[in-house]
Amino acid sequence: MARFTDRIFRDLCKKHGADILVTEQIMSDAIIADDKISWAKASFSNSQRPIGVQIMGSDPVNMGKAAKLVENRLNPDFIDINMGCPVDKITDKNAGCALLKNLPLLSKVASTMVSSTDNTPITAKIRIGWDDNSIVALEACKVLEEAGITRVSIHGRTRQAGYSGVANWEIIEAAAESVAIPIIGNGDINKDRTLEALRTTKCKGIMIGRNALGYPWIFNEIKEYFATGEIPQPVSDKERWQTLLEYCRALIEFNPQIKDPNNIGWLRPKIITFTRGMKYSKQIRPHLHKVNNIKDLELLIKQGFTG
Repeated sequence: MARFTDRIFRDLCKKHGADILVTEQIMSDAIIADDKISWAKASFSNSQRPIGVQIMGSDPVNMGKAAKLVENRLNPDFIDINMGCPVDKITDKNAGCALLKNLPLLSKVASTMVSSTDNTPITAKIRIGWDDNSIVALEACKVLEEAGITRVSIHGRTRQAGYSGVANWEIIEAAAESVAIPIIGNGDINKDRTLEALRTTKCKGIMIGRNALGYPWIFNEIKEYFATGEIPQPVSDKERWQTLLEYCRALIEFNPQIKDPNNIGWLRPKIITFTRGMKYSKQIRPHLHKVNNIKDLELLIKQGFTG
């Protein structure tokens, strides 16, 4: 997820049980243009393997070129095509979820990327369709399988739905039965909902996105539930605050290009997301908007918000 699943946050997810990681989405044109920021977003450490680099775009030739460049420079374990992003500035370019409205183009993008790389598997992430009148997940999975895609992750909502409503797992399950390649289910996965159903899913795996933001412990907690049938107690707010501090410090150290490392205003959205679900999350939000540096954050924690 753009702006949130940075390299440092992926380290946290790996530490707390994530088996496979994927980078932030990167536009193919930016890769071809050798954009330094985009390449930084695509970077990863060997400790994060297995990991995929996620590319987005709608021009088959450029997507193929970008995939080859990523393969040569980074040698990821796989390259993932983002065919599920619902954001206007992406779909307006016929990329992301807009490809679900044009399955022939979707097929061409996928097959070109497959043929452009040598040994790197190409995977894809889609939604179930553009809107309720165009649910195409099953057709899209078959097209992607024929194009040589090795695995498809499906978010159980349409582009029109955004992140509202409830993810449609019936369609995800139907897609998993319709193709031979592995299907990964995504949408509304947390440690309190549908876990019993997930133990018997036809999917080969589950993907967690938004519910891991600010709470990377979710991966090990779900694994523990699968192993024991018991939902583990959540980590304390004190541990979450300490992890947040360590996360912010690591991000500042990892971004030496930041002119003023003591000004963490650019980190504020990540910090606010980290407090979601904490005991005093509503009370603390106004204070977080005033945090400008690590010392401010430390002082705020000492004022009694650690639970």
